[in-house]
Amino acid sequence: MSRHLTPDAIDAIVVLIEKWEGKLSWPLLVNAVFLVIGSKYSRQTLSSKAKIQAAFDERKQQLKTGSKAPKYYTTREVDLALQQLERLKLENKALKKERDTLLGQISIWSYNAAIKGLSERELNAPIPSANRK
Repeated sequence: MSRHLTPDAIDAIVVLIEKWEGKLSWPLLVNAVFLVIGSKYSRQTLSSKAKIQAAFDERKQQLKTGSKAPKYYTTREVDLALQQLERLKLENKALKKERDTLLGQISIWSYNAAIKGLSERELNAPIPSANRK
């Protein structure tokens, strides 16, 4: 069972449609949405959302006529994009800090393993299975 479409998911689908190149059809869009969002939605579910339907119709027409008319964004859309950008910057900063911490831990482990005389083969050995008998 698919979960309900959230406003963020709808916005992501609209962006996907706006960037679409090549043949655009509902079955192709349903598959692309599954790859991007991770949930399978039917054509009926996607087309029931006015924002998705409008983006689909507009992009389909653009692809048919070859028109690349510029899209004008509303203030709300720009604000949402800026909020998402700020969230992603914070997430990126946190992930970099976590990466640096893990790299430090790996270098400590590497040093300690070298002192103990452990070879790379010993370090990469698989974990033995548990004897449950």
